[in-house]
Amino acid sequence: MSDPVDGQGPVTAWDVVLYHYQPDKARALREAVLPLARQAGAEGLAAHVERHWRFGPHLRLRLRGPEARVSGAARRAAEALRAWAAAHPSVADRSDEQLLAEAAAAGRAELVAPPYGPLVPDNTVVAAPVNRSAEQALRSLIGAESAELREELLRTGLPALDSACHFLGAHGDTPQARVQLVVTALAAHATAHPDGLVGAHYSVLSHLEDFLVHEDPDGSLRAGFERRWERTGRAVTALVGRITEGGARDWERDWAHWSANAWSLAERRLAAGADLGGRHAAYRERAEALGDRATAERWNAELRTRYSEFHRLLHRSDPDGAMWHRPDYLINRTGTNGLYRLLAICDVRPLERYLAAHLLVRSVPELTGHRWQALLGAPEAAGAGAGTGQAGTDGTRMNGTRTDGTYMEGAA
Repeated sequence: MSDPVDGQGPVTAWDVVLYHYQPDKARALREAVLPLARQAGAEGLAAHVERHWRFGPHLRLRLRGPEARVSGAARRAAEALRAWAAAHPSVADRSDEQLLAEAAAAGRAELVAPPYGPLVPDNTVVAAPVNRSAEQALRSLIGAESAELREELLRTGLPALDSACHFLGAHGDTPQARVQLVVTALAAHATAHPDGLVGAHYSVLSHLEDFLVHEDPDGSLRAGFERRWERTGRAVTALVGRITEGGARDWERDWAHWSANAWSLAERRLAAGADLGGRHAAYRERAEALGDRATAERWNAELRTRYSEFHRLLHRSDPDGAMWHRPDYLINRTGTNGLYRLLAICDVRPLERYLAAHLLVRSVPELTGHRWQALLGAPEAAGAGAGTGQAGTDGTRMNGTRTDGTYMEGAA
């Protein structure tokens, strides 16, 4: 708790959690959770929304403010969510055993240690003070300044979440609509980068290539992504070009505004001395604690041997890793991680995000003529899906990332 604010008592935080096992949660967000977040904000409380899977898939409304007010607001929000869940109950499509198996896989991917159960029953609503040990675990992993900025980016993301969920609803909450949402959000995100689309797409490329080198050993995913590009590339290029040239419309503007604000917030925090670099030893320790050899190797540079062509060539061009400490890298990584977190809240599956990343990356040479293979000396393969990269001669810089940090918290 902090010092009293305006004589209203100490500041505290409560979580209101809706366990909603149905995979698509956009309706719950549109009709229940996001309106409650807006209401709390109108009442002078800090509010944001998160999504997680530990102890059962759920949406989490976090309220922060004077203790006497926030506890009452949390209880009222819980009652409203219970009424909504009773009228619109979630219908699970997986057994408890499947959910726990998926949680174990997600735990390895996101470095969240067991236990993952017991599962809280579907359609349960719980309101309680925030788990301080979970907050501290997050701070120990990414640093106090990054944890505070993470929460601020979630708070400022409410309008973007709201507009995205309404866009999805208007298009049937379909996978195609979610992919369009991600392409749009990534293009809007590029408008915040000082080097535009060329500068902004490197973290997207890095995440994509790291995913494929680990999860696509036979190349079938990349081939499928490329087939989608062949069918939709012209429309994707037109969409990305319009938005990156400043032509965002309607709901798209909310994402462009969020990204510009995210860059500004991260830039100011970094200039004030905040450490936005994360604690890499803590990531490695978490990975080792899971007891899974492949996970431990992936997070330990001394053990890891599997890298994408992009990352091998990137390391060759920057063997000392100077880029990891540059302000533009740290600022862009912070904003991009926040963007991925928002997209995950509004139902975007990992494969949908990586497909959208592939489509955006493939549009870059069409729009800018820029190819990372040419810069880094890679052979230009026909249909090289993920390959557009970093300029050096035009003033932009390479901007890979180690992890997207989409969740990276163990709280329920």
